[in-house]
Amino acid sequence: MKPLRYWLVLALLLIYPPRWRKEYGPELTHLLLARPMSLRNVIDTAWNALRQRLREEQPWKILGALSCFLNLLALVLDVHPAGYQIIPTLLILLTAACWTVIRDAGNHRRAGGAAVKTALLATSPIVMIGLLASLGVVTTPIAGTSPYGLLILPLLIVPEIWLIGSLFGLLTSALLRIRRGSAS
Repeated sequence: MKPLRYWLVLALLLIYPPRWRKEYGPELTHLLLARPMSLRNVIDTAWNALRQRLREEQPWKILGALSCFLNLLALVLDVHPAGYQIIPTLLILLTAACWTVIRDAGNHRRAGGAAVKTALLATSPIVMIGLLASLGVVTTPIAGTSPYGLLILPLLIVPEIWLIGSLFGLLTSALLRIRRGSAS
């Protein structure tokens, strides 16, 4: 039977992205098993694993997950600004588009898709509430809102989000080209 320390090292390694684990996993496993397993080493390893994950993940996944969490929190706490306002605001969608262009070294072609994916991930709690409300399991938390409206709202705004994300991606790409031109 393997010691608890071995399983802790494996758990820490699972936080790292698969590609990183494949390349550096055996070396880090050996290093962690050879060193004393202090709380500081565990926290340091977990922190670096999370940083590596953030470095490798697509911006839309990170921002979409953050927005999804905020939407879920708003639904649970029953916090709704005047009227119903989806928490993944235009700012978060534009950030996803901009970050994608920067990460792709100025290529703007994926910016609109990044904004759409961010919005769809972010609105998933709202869609789930709409689905549950349409099945009669829960009541719609927003007064005067149809459960079917909650189901289809994210899909209705996809073209607008794609267009706004694409335009912002073009703007970001142009700004990067200008910056590169002035730097040389």
